[in-house]
Amino acid sequence: MTKANLHGHFNPDFSAYWLERFDLTGKNIAQVAAEKCFEKGLEVYAITSEYDNEDNSGRVSDRFQFVLEHAKRLSRPYELHTLGENSFVIAKDVGNKKVIFLNGQSIKVKEKDNLYEILTFGTNKVPNLMGFNETFKYLDGEGLPGIGEHVLCVDHHGIGKQRTEEFAREGKLTAIEHNAQLALPSCPSWTPVVGSYSKQRNQEAKEISKRFGIPFIANDDSNAIEHIGTANIEFNSGFLDTKDDESITKSLINIIKRKDFGTKEGYLPLKDWVKWAVWEVKIREQILHSKDKWERNIYNTS
Repeated sequence: MTKANLHGHFNPDFSAYWLERFDLTGKNIAQVAAEKCFEKGLEVYAITSEYDNEDNSGRVSDRFQFVLEHAKRLSRPYELHTLGENSFVIAKDVGNKKVIFLNGQSIKVKEKDNLYEILTFGTNKVPNLMGFNETFKYLDGEGLPGIGEHVLCVDHHGIGKQRTEEFAREGKLTAIEHNAQLALPSCPSWTPVVGSYSKQRNQEAKEISKRFGIPFIANDDSNAIEHIGTANIEFNSGFLDTKDDESITKSLINIIKRKDFGTKEGYLPLKDWVKWAVWEVKIREQILHSKDKWERNIYNTS
């Protein structure tokens, strides 16, 4: 059996500030990520890039390429094998371990000045800021999946219940995801601040998938290396064609469409969610502006 995660970021981003905050400064990101995948038994992991329209010093938008450049610097006992522009393998001869890293993207969709997210894998070159119709048309034309990403987490660009049902009915969604980052105790969606991030949103998304017959996958949506492996899908290894990146993408899509997989619908531990989302993002970055102050000091900007 093969375990796969099709939505993960590894870190908030790979700028110097966030590498320092998560103790990754000077470390080989490819090695650290591969070792965590080995530990969790993951053999396929999509590295998900996302659109950012801010001018953040040192921010790395192409996460896949960043990790690949680190992988190129690995030496024994690790080996790197590229499988095309959108996939590479890191193998370790000790224990005969390997993991396929696949390119992926959280596509930003723009409708009436609002931003939403649709998940794909097999590339990170899908144009951002198109409308939903244009985005789904593009994905269909390129043979790429369009996955409902944390669909009911409307405070973080989820497409919401009405659109999820509409797109499911129209056959536009390849799958809907269980997102391990929605880790707060169950509560109504209207609960201030935390409602969108409740476990209940995953349960409601799963109910929609069942009602419309849409595959329901599970992803860890990692924002730190330690988040890797909290959720994943698992399938017969013989179903995966690893000849090249296009074959990997196509066979994964077929596995999902046929529903030939099981899911581990786990969650990030609450203490880790609080550390990441509340302390690092809400308090340090947004309230205390620690990132801005750190970058002004490092880059000597006013």
